[in-house]
Amino acid sequence: MHERTAYLAFLMALAMLGGPPALSSVKEAQDLEREGDPLGARQVLDRLVESTSPDLEGLVARAEFLDRYGDPRAVQAYVAALDAIGDGEPAPAQDLRRRIAVTALVHGDDETARSVLESMRASGDSGWGGASSILEPAASPVAESIAVPGTLDSFRRMAALSTGLALEEILPSLGRTIFTGGYHAARGSGTYEPTEYLKLLMQYLTQARELEVLAGPGNTIDVPECESTETAELLKIIGYRLRGECGPAAVLETVNP
Repeated sequence: MHERTAYLAFLMALAMLGGPPALSSVKEAQDLEREGDPLGARQVLDRLVESTSPDLEGLVARAEFLDRYGDPRAVQAYVAALDAIGDGEPAPAQDLRRRIAVTALVHGDDETARSVLESMRASGDSGWGGASSILEPAASPVAESIAVPGTLDSFRRMAALSTGLALEEILPSLGRTIFTGGYHAARGSGTYEPTEYLKLLMQYLTQARELEVLAGPGNTIDVPECESTETAELLKIIGYRLRGECGPAAVLETVNP
């Protein structure tokens, strides 16, 4: 009875202090970063993972922090977090392997990326089993650019890409975002389905291509009058329709409310 009372008192003390030390340190680091002190946040996370028994929450938080700031040490930080996961937790381990593969590729660590991709295939991760082929030499020269329909600023917003990225960083960043957040496991099966993010991005590209065709070589959409073929085509592409005749009483409504 005495031991049980002491244990309950310990739990109450933790609750009053804001939870386990690892969670408190992670929150402290998040607050420092939010307040504009990333150096202080990194020092807090460094101290946390250098402790005698680093918590998984702290290991992942430090890896994500380094990843956000483009630090190549993020690769090994993710590896350390993966090593701390037990065999009975396949889902978190699967997510960390993907993060390691992407981060390693971004920083040119092909050896680590290949090793992780092979382990993903061996573990039965069917959605990424053939991903190691991206490390093989290309059979033909790779194009140095691609054509994106519409304005680049609009594409950046829809693809959740930072406006501060240089042109040569856009495609690698897009590939990384799609690799990590473009698909999710379908419930009750081993297959993967596009996330809402990827569905919306594909819909945007489809719409932008249709508008590009309507604009023609001059990149200008010319609508001569309200009641015209151009008006009907434009409204159809952007998902609207005209209710009633043209004039002061005309109303636009969405095709799919």
